Amino acid sequence: MSHERKTVYVPLLVLMLLSPMTAELLTGSTPPAEFFNPVNLAILMLFYGSAAALIREVWAVMSLAPSSLLLLGAAYGVWEEGLVVGSFFNPEWKDLGVLRGYGRVLGINTVWTAYLTLFHAFYSIALPALFVSSVYAGRASGPWLSRRTVYLLVSGFALSSLLIHVAVGYGLSPRQLAGSLVAVFMLVGVGLKGRASIARCSETFSSSWKEAAWWCGWGFTLFAGMWLLPAAGAPPYVSLAVALLLFLAAYRRLGGMGALRMGVERGRLWGVLVGSTLPMILVSLLSLNLVAPAAYLALLLYVRCSSGRAP
Repeated sequence: MSHERKTVYVPLLVLMLLSPMTAELLTGSTPPAEFFNPVNLAILMLFYGSAAALIREVWAVMSLAPSSLLLLGAAYGVWEEGLVVGSFFNPEWKDLGVLRGYGRVLGINTVWTAYLTLFHAFYSIALPALFVSSVYAGRASGPWLSRRTVYLLVSGFALSSLLIHVAVGYGLSPRQLAGSLVAVFMLVGVGLKGRASIARCSETFSSSWKEAAWWCGWGFTLFAGMWLLPAAGAPPYVSLAVALLLFLAAYRRLGGMGALRMGVERGRLWGVLVGSTLPMILVSLLSLNLVAPAAYLALLLYVRCSSGRAP
C-alpha cells in the first residue's frame, strides 16, 4: 500500500520566507514597508518561496548534487528577470543604475543579465534551500512536500508570476521570449544531471569561520564586479569575466557538500549564510536601513531555536 507523503510545514515556511527576505528585503530592492505589506509579502512568498521549495523538492527527490541547485536557481533567475519582469531586455529598467546602457548588446543588458542570473541562482534559490535543508536535517531530511502541496505551490508560483508580469513586466519580442525559454530549459536539463556523491564530501570545507570568510569574499566580489567595475569605467567584458569566474567558484565550492542531507555540514552552512549575506547587511546598516537586517536576524534566531526541537 502506498502512503501519501506529509508536508513538513516548519522548514517549508522558513524557506518560503528566507528566499524573498534574502533577495528582496536584505538587498533593499523592496523597502521594509512594502515588503511587510501583507499582500506584497504573500505574492513574494508565492513567487520566490514556491520556486525555492519546488526546486528543493526536485533536488531532494532526485538526490542531486548541491551544486545542481545553482543551475536550477539560474533557470529561476532567467524566468524571473527574463520572462516575468523582462529586466534583461528593458533599457530603462529602474534598478539598472550605472549599468544603464553598459554592455548592452543586441537588445540585452548583458552585464545585468549575467549578475542577476548569478544572484538569483545563489541568493534566491541555492543558499536558502541548502541552508534550511541542513539546519532541519535532523527532523526533516529528504522530500518535504505532499502531492497536494506541490500542486498548490505550482499554482501559487504561476499566479504570482502572472501578477508580477502584469504589474511591472516588459513587452518581449518573440526572439527574446524564445531565447529566455530555451535558456530556462537548458539550465534545468543540465541541472538535473548532477547526482550527489557522499564520497565527494568536500576536502575544501574546513571550519564554519573559514567558510564564512570565503563566502564573504565571494559576496563582496560579486557586488564589486556588478557595480564598482562599471562605475570605474572597466570594459563590460571584464565585468562579465568576473561573473563567470564567480559562478565557477561557487559551483565548485558547492559541489563538495555531498553529505549535506545528513546534517554533516550544518555548522558550515551557517558560515556560508552569514558570510555571503554580510555584504548586504553592511550596506543596509550604512544606508541606515536597520529594519531589514533586524528582521533577517530575527528569522535566523527563530531558525536557530526551532531547528533543534523534536518534530
